[in-house]
Amino acid sequence: MEFNKQIYPEEMQDNLEKAVENSAENYIENKLKEESPSCEECGSESLEAKVENSKKDFSEKAICVDCGNIMKFDLEPGDLKDY
Repeated sequence: MEFNKQIYPEEMQDNLEKAVENSAENYIENKLKEESPSCEECGSESLEAKVENSKKDFSEKAICVDCGNIMKFDLEPGDLKDY
């Protein structure tokens, strides 16, 4: 997901960036609870939400606790309105 914090006033940028990151993580956690997916590699249902921020882009994923396999999610800012 792309998030351009530069379009916001400087004093708000860091807080907004953190809020987007937290909302994305909450979204993924809720998806994991609702859908109860299992790892494509080992079949485990022990998955954790992980959001990484690299400048303008967020990488949204779930990581298998048992084998480390990564499941990617594609989010858009509009997906986060309820989180």
